Amino acid sequence: MFELVIFDLDNTLALTDDLEGFRGASNLGNKDQEYKSRLIAEINKKNRRLLSSDFFEELKEAIPNLKLAVFTKSPRCYACTVLSEVYSDVDWESIVAFEDVQNTKPAPDGIILAAKACDVTNREAIVIVGDDLGDVEAAYHAGVRVVLAELHGASPHYEARKRIPDASVVKQKTLVEAILDIGQKLPILERLVEGVQAHNGFFGRVCRAGHFPPRAVEETKRPLQVISLGRLFTEHRSIKPRREWHELTNEIVKFKNTDNFPIEWAKCVRDTVNEQIRIHREKGGIKSLFKKYKVVITTAPSKKNRPPRMENFLEQIESILEESPLSNSTVEVIDDMFEFSPEAKSHHGEHLTMVQRYENVRDCLSITGDAEIENKLVFLIDDVVTTGATLYYMDKYSRANGAEEVFCISLAHTISGARD
Repeated sequence: MFELVIFDLDNTLALTDDLEGFRGASNLGNKDQEYKSRLIAEINKKNRRLLSSDFFEELKEAIPNLKLAVFTKSPRCYACTVLSEVYSDVDWESIVAFEDVQNTKPAPDGIILAAKACDVTNREAIVIVGDDLGDVEAAYHAGVRVVLAELHGASPHYEARKRIPDASVVKQKTLVEAILDIGQKLPILERLVEGVQAHNGFFGRVCRAGHFPPRAVEETKRPLQVISLGRLFTEHRSIKPRREWHELTNEIVKFKNTDNFPIEWAKCVRDTVNEQIRIHREKGGIKSLFKKYKVVITTAPSKKNRPPRMENFLEQIESILEESPLSNSTVEVIDDMFEFSPEAKSHHGEHLTMVQRYENVRDCLSITGDAEIENKLVFLIDDVVTTGATLYYMDKYSRANGAEEVFCISLAHTISGARD
């Protein structure tokens, strides 16, 4: 249970796009009464509040000792004025503004300062609520949970979503749920690893991210869509505080040089495949309601001198499918649909750049001639996706060989540090 919730201000607590002129660098340290009067007049021209009084009452009722704070990149006078006008009924334990820290978001300084002011030392008991990439990265740098709250109705912040916050919400009701029980909103494999029991039959959250190949390698207008079931934090020092207590990262590292993943992970992939078929069926309309799909499930092949971990994982998935078949679908599991030539390099082991990774896969990966996938749904399974290079070419070759649709699923999406 959380002890401290730290909110971003602009477009998280209040609609402020039209107040940009009041929070620029020229207003740092500004305490002028004329400035403040103009700001108040502008604030009161519209309803700016994004979270109701009921929202805060519900939180307080559920967690009586919960502390509330604000961390903003805006000037202090601006922040305090907006909060006093828009949230006069809320007592903020701490307000951290631009002038209060040496480095603002995405640096963690403001989170650390707010936590100290609120006397909260347990990082796992702190959650940030914000609406953009800076909020997500600041939380990762501080080693705390983060909820991406896009409550203001603007276009989705895809870069922030791609960083896979602990929860992602667009409604006040869902934000309350996330704060009271963050485990239910975690990516589905993380929920499993943390031992969270699903409520109300909710399948769980999968995360989608688009990956474009480098233009130096290939031109395309269509990004590869990858469905990730969780996150893997890299070893970069900037996100070490979050990696230290991220259970899925620790589990993946533990199984890195073994031959198998836990069987529960195979069940999670089986359920994800079934859910994606259900969604695909619904998109097809009435004509697809009773269609029996032909499904192929395969995996990224192992490179030379590497343990066949993913091939073994595919066997685990196949055994689960025998126990619990997919709904209205026939399934073929193929462990050798793709292969790497002996010249293929290790992306991580040899520290290849993004361009080098795509070139390596382009030049060394091929689809075998025995693959019969025309008019079938093809599911490509990988363990960790970073640049998406391997899945990109597997997807491309599958479509070129007649697949009706291709789904790319990774156990985890790499969350990199500032300069990874």
